[in-house]
Amino acid sequence: MAIPDYCDPRAEKHYVNSFVGSSHGDNGSMYGYRYDSTSGGKPTKMVHTSRYGRLCAYCGEKGLPLQPFFKGSFDPDSDSRVVGHMCICKDAMDELEIEQAIKDLKAKQAQEMKDLEATMPKPSNSVLSKVMAYRLKVLTEEVESGNLEALESFGVYVKR
Repeated sequence: MAIPDYCDPRAEKHYVNSFVGSSHGDNGSMYGYRYDSTSGGKPTKMVHTSRYGRLCAYCGEKGLPLQPFFKGSFDPDSDSRVVGHMCICKDAMDELEIEQAIKDLKAKQAQEMKDLEATMPKPSNSVLSKVMAYRLKVLTEEVESGNLEALESFGVYVKR
């Protein structure tokens, strides 16, 4: 098996060169390329059809299964569950590249916003202290004059 003609060069990492057949020699067995469903591919846009299964939304080729947890049929910890499908055409590879670029930009923007917020000026402690001292002075005068309702502005309620 060869790598399909519609395969984008960025997708060739999803194919492995392996032995195909039962023995070397006259039986026609040889090494060939095969799709590796455990190669770390990401799902791309697919059109779901009842007759043809999952087809690439860009080129119409059959979607290739993604099995990230498959370790081989003889491994007891292996999980052959298909978690999505991908295509290896140019547009599908562009989709994955653009999605990664968007993710990178969002992360960069979040970090820049965090850095910018860190430069925000802080309230002056001396101003806050003066305001609180003035409020305490006014409150003390109100309480000394018998106005206990003034305490409510500080969340203190006096029951009668």
